[in-house]
Amino acid sequence: MPEVREFDSELLEQTRKEWNKQVTSAKEEDDIVLAGDYDVILGWVESVLKDDSGKYKYARPCGVFWGDGYARSVLKLTHAEPHSDEPWLKLLQVYLEPRVDIDQRTSLTQGALKKAERVLSVSITKAIELTHDDIPAEILKIYGRTEKMRGLLNGIVASLPEDENLPGIEEVSMHGNWLVIDPESY
Repeated sequence: MPEVREFDSELLEQTRKEWNKQVTSAKEEDDIVLAGDYDVILGWVESVLKDDSGKYKYARPCGVFWGDGYARSVLKLTHAEPHSDEPWLKLLQVYLEPRVDIDQRTSLTQGALKKAERVLSVSITKAIELTHDDIPAEILKIYGRTEKMRGLLNGIVASLPEDENLPGIEEVSMHGNWLVIDPESY
């Protein structure tokens, strides 16, 4: 069962090791565009973990884990400042593991695309759960940082039945590059 966990040093190193292995494999197959993006996001996680200055006090580096020790995705989260009118949680970016990253791979099999969709949907679902459990928030905003990611987010909105309510969700809509999910109050 997938779970969202906040990174610690051990989870970061296990993720870095596995992702580097996947990048090396993809490079051998000439099937990866910008491998450096993985260093950037994992470097961000490391910076947040080591921060003593308060620069990242609202940042929450989380990963979606399937029980095999490394993150299938990294969730770059930020929580609203405490004095905000309406508490929100922003899922600024979802970074999928290199094996299924739709933005960085030059080609993906149908199976890899299905895995990418599964990892993304679990990432979103788990982020929604965080708005109730660990990080009090009234709205979850997810940023579509690339055209492909925005396409997936628009697909989520388009696939929802118009007259049907989703359990625990009041409203789902796109606002520019943002997918906005308004969970029901508990």
